[in-house]
Parts: sequence; structure tokens; C-alpha cells
Amino acid sequence: MKPSVATLPSQAASTSSASTPLGRLAKGGPSLFSGSVRPAAVSAAALSAVLLSGRVARVARVARRPRGLKAQAAAASLILDDGWDDEPEANEQVPLSKRAPLLIDGRIIIPPKSFRVTSPATGSLVGVAPDASADMIEAAVTAAHRAAPGWAQLRHTERASVLMSCADTLRSNLEALATLQTNESGRPISETRIEVMVAAATFENAARFLDINQEKVISEDEEKKVVVRRTPLGVVAVIAPWNAPIVLGWKPTATALACGNAVVLKPAPQTPLTTLRIGELLRPILPRGVLNVVVGSDAVSLRPGEILTNHDLVRKVVFTGSTAIGSKVMEACANNFKRVLLELGGNDPAIVREDADIEKTAEGLFKGAFFNNGQTCCAAKRIYVQEKIYDAFVEAFCKRARMAVLGNGLSATTELGPLVL
Repeated sequence: MKPSVATLPSQAASTSSASTPLGRLAKGGPSLFSGSVRPAAVSAAALSAVLLSGRVARVARVARRPRGLKAQAAAASLILDDGWDDEPEANEQVPLSKRAPLLIDGRIIIPPKSFRVTSPATGSLVGVAPDASADMIEAAVTAAHRAAPGWAQLRHTERASVLMSCADTLRSNLEALATLQTNESGRPISETRIEVMVAAATFENAARFLDINQEKVISEDEEKKVVVRRTPLGVVAVIAPWNAPIVLGWKPTATALACGNAVVLKPAPQTPLTTLRIGELLRPILPRGVLNVVVGSDAVSLRPGEILTNHDLVRKVVFTGSTAIGSKVMEACANNFKRVLLELGGNDPAIVREDADIEKTAEGLFKGAFFNNGQTCCAAKRIYVQEKIYDAFVEAFCKRARMAVLGNGLSATTELGPLVL
């Protein structure tokens, strides 16, 4: 079936990290695995530079300097700028295959405004993303609200059949989707393949296990029967981050769909293309309006995410991103008592005991700390090592870091791709 093309009128994740990424567990004092923590104040960025440049990795006390007003203002501007706002040049010939569309009410929408998405590895154009207007986002929410009752009334077996088809579609397009994700995010293709496989498995598992039609009897006697009965909420807005957009966008989407809800999915403007492409692929499978995919530049007074979190027809918001923005999402949802699911910044420690296998532990913690260049909420931010093996562990950890292969994520040997932000 030939897709319909329509045009409507025109209209980032940070994680909190402690100041002690590497510390000693020393003898004496309060007990923590028979040793007390003697932390050293070294920034994670400084530690990374030491490890990857081959300098001696000795932890020293570094005084934390307060930021000046200019530095604070510069940092704020970096947070507000989404980095992908440039529209194509007037004379730039962009092939239609690189122009990603929105999915609204079962229709392919190409808005008048767009912004470029370039490869962080090569700087070349990956694609042109649609810049949805406020009216388009409104149309997506309205379409989801209109489609939700019919989708909710289906039997679980009927919804499950649709979701299984979604899983099959993702698997059959695995290589193309993984390549697109690597091109726009820079992540190694071995990791983006896993993202696609996890998203497909989530659709399949949701189809198999999330049967909300099953009732649970809490108690029953001659006078009463207490039953737990689950009902869909209606419209669920999923706001996905840039660092793992396939997993963190499509996992909650699959779950919400399985439970009989309609979804408006908004990927981050830094890495929107793969999510938009998946929306295109699933469009023929899902009923009209049940799934909507929108994205827009954040360089506007009212951002797309703010429209969704403040919309009265949205009954639940799933947000993955920074703690600062997460608090604003919760505040907006509290105004009309929306359900909210937040996955925010992490501050994860690792503790290495003296009986640990040093080489294996250094290998595991290197991957745990530097996975996706440390651009994940669950990355290890601090490592505490018992005094007896401290020096040996630092040496093994630095040795492993120096062996890391940096490069274009499309190369099979690349371990760490370029930074996105």
C-alpha cells in the first residue's frame, strides 16, 4: 500500500556524578568491608583523560574551583541548545530518502520546517528530521485519544498478534536500523544491534505476558468478592533520550500498547531518525492513531516535551533524561494528576574487595564505566578499592583503558565511538 503524504500548517541527558570517581578503602575507622572510605576528589572527566592518555593514574586531592558567572552562563546555553537546529541550505539537494517523516494519525507527515542530523563520527549528513509544530503535536495527541478506546476494547490475543508482527518487523530490519542508529549516534554497531534486538524482544514479551484482561481475585466469601481489574489509561506520552533511543523509546511504547493504551512517542532531537524510521515501518501494522511519532527542535519557547507533559488528554508520561528536567516533568504532571514514570540521572558506585580477581574486575568496570563513553545513567561513576589491592587495580584499570579502540562505530573493531554532546 502506497503511503499517504500530508503536510500540516507550520508552527538533553545528563547524569549527576560524585566528585569521587576513584577512592581507597583504607584500614581503620568506620567499617566498610573491613575498611573505611578515603575518597579522592577527582572529576570523572579528568580521570578519563588520565586513563586514555597513558599518564600515571595516581589519585590526588584537587581543589574544586567555583564557576564564574560567564562559565555558568556558557554551561546553561549548552544545556538549552539541542545541537541540531540548522535547516538545510536553500540550495542543498537532500534526497527524499534522507527526509524523515512524522507519524500522526496513521499518516506520513512531512512538515515545512526541518533540521539536520549529522554523524558525530564524520560530520556528514545522516538525514533531515521533521520539525513538528505545536499544531502537529496537538494533532498527534488528539489522534491517540481518538484511537485509544477502540484499541483498548480489543481482546489481548488480538493486540498480541499485532505486537508480534511489530517484533518480526524490527528483526527483519535489524541491520538497516542498527546502521542508521550508529550513523546518527556514533555508538558501535555491535551495541545498536543489541538495541534493536531488545526492542523486538520487548514487543514479543509484552504480547505474551501483559494480558490486562486477566483478573486477580483478592478475597471471596458468601457476602463479597474483591477483584483487581486492570484498565488502560488512554494516551501515554513517551519522551526518549538521545543516548539509547531505541531501547528507551520502544520498550515503554511496547509495554503501553500491550496494556491497551495509545502512544505519542517523542525521540530526542539529537538522535531522532531511527525512531522515526521504526514508526514508518510499524505504520501498516498498527491501527490508525494508536501509535504517533513526533519530534521537533528544542530551540523554541514551548518545547515538544512541554506540550506533551502539560496536555490534558495525556494520562501518563514516561520520561528518561536528566534529573533537572525530570523534576519539571513531575511538576507538570502533578497539575492534573497524570501518572508518571521517570528514569533519571544515576550516581552509581562500584566497590572492589581485596579478594577480587583484579584483571577480570578491571575489565568489567572499564566496560561498566565507559560503555557508550559513559553517557548512560547506569555507568559506574565512582570506584572504591580496598587498600591492599589499590595500586594493582589502578594499574590494571589504566592498562585496559589504554587498549580501548576508538573510532567510527561502523567499524567492527571500535569499542568507543565519538561523543554526541
